[in-house]
Amino acid sequence: MKTPTPNKGRGRRVPPPPPTAEPLGPDDFATMTPRELIHLFRLVRRGGNGEDKAGIYQRIEALHTLFSSTADPSLLTPIVKLTKDLKDASRTLGKAEARFLVDAYYAMQENRIRSAHQVRTLAQPKPTADAPEDEPEPEPHDVLKWLQSQEEHLEGQIRGALDVYSNADPAGIWARSQMGIGPVIAAGLLANIDITRAPTVGHIWRFAGLDPTTVWGKGTKRPWNASLKRLCFLIGESFVKVSNREGDVYGKLYKERKEWETERNARLVYAEQAKLALEQKKFDPATDAFAWYTKGMLPPARIHMRAKRRAVKLFLAHLHEVLYWCHYGMLPPHPWVFEHGGDGHVHRLEVPNIELVAGLEEAKRNASRRR
Repeated sequence: MKTPTPNKGRGRRVPPPPPTAEPLGPDDFATMTPRELIHLFRLVRRGGNGEDKAGIYQRIEALHTLFSSTADPSLLTPIVKLTKDLKDASRTLGKAEARFLVDAYYAMQENRIRSAHQVRTLAQPKPTADAPEDEPEPEPHDVLKWLQSQEEHLEGQIRGALDVYSNADPAGIWARSQMGIGPVIAAGLLANIDITRAPTVGHIWRFAGLDPTTVWGKGTKRPWNASLKRLCFLIGESFVKVSNREGDVYGKLYKERKEWETERNARLVYAEQAKLALEQKKFDPATDAFAWYTKGMLPPARIHMRAKRRAVKLFLAHLHEVLYWCHYGMLPPHPWVFEHGGDGHVHRLEVPNIELVAGLEEAKRNASRRR
């Protein structure tokens, strides 16, 4: 093996000890310096570079033995998968258990995203004392990668359970047939909405924080359900993402509503709302929002939110109709705003994919004949 040449300003690269007649053991390997370990890994990465490959693999085997003998067994234990019996049991989840699983799913999703970001950051090569600037090395992050994979696996297991739960309910099947609604969101809607406490869809709107007249006063209890409000936000974002896809319904309603709101905004229809916003909240004069409000118009972000909220409320109105029919076997009253057109822009869209709900289409047809 060639003797390494001196490297000016960085000292000599010390090669690992030559292979011995006897196989190296964990104790022998543990005596290697960090510089020797780095050199060994570089040789492996470069395919040996003239080094005796038998000696390299001998050292790798010793490293494996060392790690296997000292690693925490809990770090090597994979997450147990859901059994078929547990998946079948997911069909009969209680609402409280399903709500907890939905909240846990989104919490794990956030943690998994943070872990992935941290892994990407640590994987970026950085110059260190043992790795000069021309040969930067990434920081160690094996345990974080393990954590990320475990979180991703557990997230998938919970998603599988919620998939079974939402697919076992007729209302869940209908909700999932709408583009932008997946098994987790559908499960969250089923778990958070109690149709026996919602004779009209207005009750669901208020419970989800979609009633603009509802105000959360200081020192009072939150007047809406935080989990359901988050789900409605996610639903709105999903509708925006699928608004250009063929077969989408609610995303296109969002786009239509946004055009309608934008046109009214340009005619200063919302001037009073803009004035009220300036009175109720202190805006930085340098912000775009302040510029829009001072012109008597709502900012584009607020128009976007209004259009999303309208599409979500219409979806919830259809979901309420499906839930009401499945539970009571009769049609619910129509929302007042859709009947009377409180804002001058009424959508009387029939329930999409109504054929998935047994008997509902015929009941609506008979009701229309009696009018």
